[in-house]
Amino acid sequence: MRHKIVSLLKLSYRLRIYYYIHRWIKDKRVDIALALPLLPFAFIKILWEMLTLNRRDNFEYSLGMAAIIKNEAPYIAEWIEYHRMLGFDKIVIYDNESTDGLTEVLSPYIKDGLVDLYLIKGKRRQTDAYNDVVRRYKRKIRYIATIDADEFILPLSSVDIKEKLETALSTPNVGGIAVNWACFGSSGHIEKPDGLVIENYLHRANDDFEKNTRIKSIVNPRRVAFYEHAHFPVYKSGYYAVNFSMEKVNGAISAAPDYTVARINHYMTKSKEEFVAKRLRGRAFSKNLRPENDFNLYDRNEVFDDSMLTHAIAIKKCAEQQL
Repeated sequence: MRHKIVSLLKLSYRLRIYYYIHRWIKDKRVDIALALPLLPFAFIKILWEMLTLNRRDNFEYSLGMAAIIKNEAPYIAEWIEYHRMLGFDKIVIYDNESTDGLTEVLSPYIKDGLVDLYLIKGKRRQTDAYNDVVRRYKRKIRYIATIDADEFILPLSSVDIKEKLETALSTPNVGGIAVNWACFGSSGHIEKPDGLVIENYLHRANDDFEKNTRIKSIVNPRRVAFYEHAHFPVYKSGYYAVNFSMEKVNGAISAAPDYTVARINHYMTKSKEEFVAKRLRGRAFSKNLRPENDFNLYDRNEVFDDSMLTHAIAIKKCAEQQL
């Protein structure tokens, strides 16, 4: 009975605080006594969503993206322009107290309506940002990708990525798509080179690199209960994530990378200089700094991969016109 009550309460974003408390309660009787008064509110919330959200067919935006950013202004225009070319029509950015002029860089994108910007203060705020975007935009955006500014979604087939997402995410019981990383290394750069990330870093790990089993999520926000992990949300009862091969994925790590339709190019290290700066910025989901050894762990350059170069010229032209 206790398990069923917990599962029911997790369906409501506004009641998710109970889920965190529940994990620390040892006495089952105390846990149930705390949970029972909340059940009517959970039923009302679930009924309201069944009557409203899931019946909506028209959305202001078809494909959105959310990210939490701290001092990444030099990279953000490239990241925005690239994903706009893929068809993302709303990008929601949470500024985690940047001091490098991020607002000024984003200003033209905010004016033309592509970017919405929110200030989010404090440490370990990544899941808070993702939960906020689900709450704010589930009635406005059909599907939302929750990724970082060093991650680029790369279609790997001739199928339109929006069409493929629509097919997969409109499937009954599918709440999200798990997209695997493809980790790129430094390409031998010690100092930050001029130019775009996607034209400077052209070497990546082999497909079977262990970190490539990590996934990020593109979700139907109306089927998400809440995020408690930056890579993978808790879905509402009856919903789950799949990869593009429609195989079920149960968490932030997949059994093997699925590159049938798309992958996420993850430029985690960039140059040694840039990695050091990134490490000192801190992490969006932890109070601790990234381990220094992460550079050696992720600096994998076994495979030459210039598949992103075709986008570089177009991105430069778009950014120049925008700015």
